[in-house]
Amino acid sequence: MHSNAAAGRANPCARGFRGATPLHEAVAAVRPAVVAVLLAESGVDPNLKNRDGDTPLHMACEGYSTRALVPALLAAGADPNARDSQGRTPLFHAYTEAEVRLLIAAGSDVRARDSGGQTPLHLQACNEPDCTAQLLAAGADVNARDASGETPLHKVAGMKQPWEQLWRPLLAAGTDVNAANEAGVTPLLYLDDGNDERHSMAAALLAAGADVNAASTRTFLHPWRGSWNERPSGTTFLHMHVEARCARRCTGVPDCVQLALRAGANPSAVDGLQRTPLDLASGACTVQALITAQQQQQQPRRQQQQQQQLRRQQQQQQSAVHPPPPPVWTDADFPPLPASRPEPAHHPPSTAPQERHPPAPVPAPSRPAAFNERGGPKLECRICMEEVAELVALVPCGHRVMCAACPQGALSSGSCPICRTPTTAVMRIFD
Repeated sequence: MHSNAAAGRANPCARGFRGATPLHEAVAAVRPAVVAVLLAESGVDPNLKNRDGDTPLHMACEGYSTRALVPALLAAGADPNARDSQGRTPLFHAYTEAEVRLLIAAGSDVRARDSGGQTPLHLQACNEPDCTAQLLAAGADVNARDASGETPLHKVAGMKQPWEQLWRPLLAAGTDVNAANEAGVTPLLYLDDGNDERHSMAAALLAAGADVNAASTRTFLHPWRGSWNERPSGTTFLHMHVEARCARRCTGVPDCVQLALRAGANPSAVDGLQRTPLDLASGACTVQALITAQQQQQQPRRQQQQQQQLRRQQQQQQSAVHPPPPPVWTDADFPPLPASRPEPAHHPPSTAPQERHPPAPVPAPSRPAAFNERGGPKLECRICMEEVAELVALVPCGHRVMCAACPQGALSSGSCPICRTPTTAVMRIFD
């Protein structure tokens, strides 16, 4: 390649796999001599990007073995604020304190944000304490929030092993220990496990003024946040550790339940499912600790009730020994009587004889115009439509719809004209 480049037959800016230039390949293969030749003799632009938006400086900052190439790229004019496809500068990928110092000295923005709203401190706080110290010394915002409202302290608290070397510089820089993300989760609520590192960080946050009774406001519309996807709103630090402690069956892990109770956690707090920490407790030691804390919380109220009852008993005893004198009533203690109303005039009963009238005659009920020989009304046959004095009944329904002269017609019709019941016979009923 040296001879081809010297003869002018090689293109130092040719694109290869995923848009990588020879300079990208030389950095990835950790070839300092090739990088020096491409930068010095071929005049390759050090700010060319591959398909992922990475410049050679991005690739040099990502790897441990390629960190020695960072000074050469910066000296050749590499842009320390170049953005990749995620909007991140090389400072986001810096691996060591020396790289961070070189990038900051070259003018890299310590408050730059990527597409997710994160700053370099959000990523470096979880990696290297020395890098965190360099960023804070250069003016990085310790309370910067990303798109989900989380600070660098949230990122450290969400780690499985939050080492003290990671969160101690953030507390020293004055980070807000009660900052809540969009789901209402504070850094203290991310410490949902009882290992040694999380116990130490929880104790430090509570000592720094973290609210032990802070409750989440998370709903199912919020994005996935690990174990928080299964917890209802209103969950407190005590809810989490009571549930986790019972799941471990009270083995010898440092007890965050006692830590929370000593910090003033409310054992009667209710979450979104109307559960208190006592509802979540199943181990005898946890139940006893919660009951004791609840009794201590209610003790001032009980003392006040006992004092009131004692005062009432003393008053009753004093009234029994020295009864109060009877009251002296005066006319002023009674309301005035209402004005008297005039009595109605009294009229003596009249002695004149009163005229009596006979009661009005009751009209006799009207009778039908036509009667049969028994005095009943005339009936009409449904078959021959003639008025008759007597009707026979159909079997089995019993309706009287036809005269005795029309039994064959009813049987031939097959059904009762009233209820449509199939007719099998007729019957004459004698009253």
